[in-house]
Amino acid sequence: MFETVSSEPAEPTDIVVLDGVDKTYTGGRSVVHALQSVDLSVRSGTLLAVHGRSGSGKTTLLNVIGGLDRPDAGRVEVCGLDLVSASDAELTELRRRSVAFVFQGFGLLPMLSAAENVEVPLRLQGITERRERVEELLDVVGLGGRADHRPNELSGGEQQRVAIARALAADPQLLVADEPTGQLDSRTGAEIMKLIVAVAAERDIAVVVATHDLSIIDDADHRVELQDGHVIAELTP
Repeated sequence: MFETVSSEPAEPTDIVVLDGVDKTYTGGRSVVHALQSVDLSVRSGTLLAVHGRSGSGKTTLLNVIGGLDRPDAGRVEVCGLDLVSASDAELTELRRRSVAFVFQGFGLLPMLSAAENVEVPLRLQGITERRERVEELLDVVGLGGRADHRPNELSGGEQQRVAIARALAADPQLLVADEPTGQLDSRTGAEIMKLIVAVAAERDIAVVVATHDLSIIDDADHRVELQDGHVIAELTP
């Protein structure tokens, strides 16, 4: 079971800190400055929406924050770990225990049931008492009655709910979501984002979402706009 959330709100902490981050890709004679002098921070229990045109650097930013890619310059600190100097083993452990991902394509294993998909991170952590936790997670995302269904037996919205439950299984400090409503209709997408925001606030999780969805951008605690790797606008409502 998850620990009971205290009625006393915890003091917000910076889960993500980027300072002067650059990332460049080279291919043949072409050079792409994916991120240029990016500064930002994300506190626990808050949602940062990242938006911009295709090619603006959104996915690169999420990959750097999630420890999937290293910057060429600058400082990246996530959950107290310096990602620039961290070893590959430390980055793997960070992604296993502290950072969770939700993708546009859901990323569920097709031969596993909803419950078995949610169970995967718990198996990777060596947790033996998994059944009760999986049941609780599926209840949290409103799929308690669909535990035995495989992905092809679920709607797109239901599959994304399973993906969210799986992301929460390791009790992460940070949730990174790349266009999580991109394959959903507007009503279902709004429901999914409402779920992510509610769970993040309840569990005191920091959330970083790359999106084109204006409703997500408007409802975020903070938002930044990228253009050619630069933060060209930043707004805190």
